[in-house]
Amino acid sequence: MANDRSMERLERLRETPLYKVSPSGIDWNKSPDRPKIANAHTLLGWTKHDAPIRKAFQFFGLDESDPRHWRVLITYLAMGFFPNPKKDGKKNLKTFLADAELLKRVNQKRDDIFERDKRRATDTELLKAIIKEHSADYDIGELKNLRKKLNAARKT
Repeated sequence: MANDRSMERLERLRETPLYKVSPSGIDWNKSPDRPKIANAHTLLGWTKHDAPIRKAFQFFGLDESDPRHWRVLITYLAMGFFPNPKKDGKKNLKTFLADAELLKRVNQKRDDIFERDKRRATDTELLKAIIKEHSADYDIGELKNLRKKLNAARKT
């Protein structure tokens, strides 16, 4: 579970919500208006309530204009605060954030290499480049371990 301060913030938001959300009585799975309404509610403005959402998109290296990234962001945040129990216990928030950072770096590096060389890079090539670029965070001897971490992060 998330740290105590984060959970306290979540409890305060649950007790005093920023938005009034009441049951609409609409079956959204059958509503022809669903795409239009979903689109309108996934566009960020510049209010004080939009700023933390924008920060979250930036932190995970996601594009707020891509509707698929909204689902990814919600999943990351939900897993960070409410992780699924694993056989060997819960994945803690620190590990989750490290996995998210690794995935972000891999995706950024993949995009950089594709943009520069017009080809898809292998995981090994991506990880070697990340180790070189972020030598303070990773050691070249970690390549095998980092590959395992990447595979595990992709499964969550």
